[in-house]
Amino acid sequence: MQPQKNFVTTGLPILVGQKIVLKRPFFNMSIKTIDPNALSIPERQIYLQSAVAPRPIAFASTVDAEGKVNLSPFSYFNLFGSNPPILVFSPSVKRDRGLKNSHENILETGEVCINIVNYPMVEQMSLASTEYDKGVNEFIKAGFTQVSSTLIKAPRVGRADQF
Repeated sequence: MQPQKNFVTTGLPILVGQKIVLKRPFFNMSIKTIDPNALSIPERQIYLQSAVAPRPIAFASTVDAEGKVNLSPFSYFNLFGSNPPILVFSPSVKRDRGLKNSHENILETGEVCINIVNYPMVEQMSLASTEYDKGVNEFIKAGFTQVSSTLIKAPRVGRADQF
């Protein structure tokens, strides 16, 4: 079977043991094995991110122990199970290698509200992704409406799908 004229073929890497196996679509059966230890972190990230695409974006809203609100988007996010219900996101470190404000807040309070970014929110979401100082309210910076949650202190985003 030949690829469609406008079809872009990309490899989908699969992590197997200590190797990344790059599988191609069914009409191109070539396989390339890559040693992840031989790649730079940015190169490794490109291969791994292409394995799960498109990725949903989690908008994690948190509060710190003093009640200051934080809102941050995370593309390393997915569903891990339904019994018990587990949604997971992975806050990487800041450029200075310290913990992100969301991560610190969750460690302090044990609470997070997961909102799902939808398409009409994408540009505003980008504003909230800026690395602000602790205590800066990204709801305000990005122009989102803060809505009180029912069971936790962390607010939810008024225009998002919440979980």
